[in-house]
Amino acid sequence: MICFLTGNPFLEDGSGLNPANGFVDALLNSLPAGPVRGVFVASSPDAPDINDFLT
Repeated sequence: MICFLTGNPFLEDGSGLNPANGFVDALLNSLPAGPVRGVFVASSPDAPDINDFLT
């Protein structure tokens, strides 16, 4: 299993992933050619009520 620990990976306007630090390239290079399953965990250390919300 490959895990990435990162800060906010998005562009400032939220329109996509920010390629500036190489995260997008590393992510794409680690994905297999077939179907992919993944989990994106978002958290906000200053807002525990949001982090604990389950959908």
